[in-house]
Amino acid sequence: MSYPASLPAPAADGFSLQPVDPVIRTDFEAGPVRTRRRYTNAPTRVSVSWVLNRLQMAVFEGWHRHTLSDGAAAFDCPLDNGQGVTTWGNVRFAEMWRAQRLGPNAWRVTATLEAAERPVMSADDLAGYL
Repeated sequence: MSYPASLPAPAADGFSLQPVDPVIRTDFEAGPVRTRRRYTNAPTRVSVSWVLNRLQMAVFEGWHRHTLSDGAAAFDCPLDNGQGVTTWGNVRFAEMWRAQRLGPNAWRVTATLEAAERPVMSADDLAGYL
């Protein structure tokens, strides 16, 4: 499933990424903390907001209810990071979205999404910059 093409991309205002920490730390009575990687593909929480007109709000609500089964299903979504705006796969709503009416024909919808995998630069591409 894909994010509807008829809806705008998330607004820059309030957009943020918060990768889940993939490192586990163990404290000892003496000596340094032991750290190790818990997993290699940590999910990323993405705070997003959309400014929608009345029709777009209706499309968003319908898509969330019927296509995503009230947010239970994953979808592909265009999101921004250091790679630019790319389509991220396996994105879900981490919690229920919230909407604020801005005017007679405008809504701001905010949500926290969770992406199973964030696109990052490959190790080969990174080597060219180091």
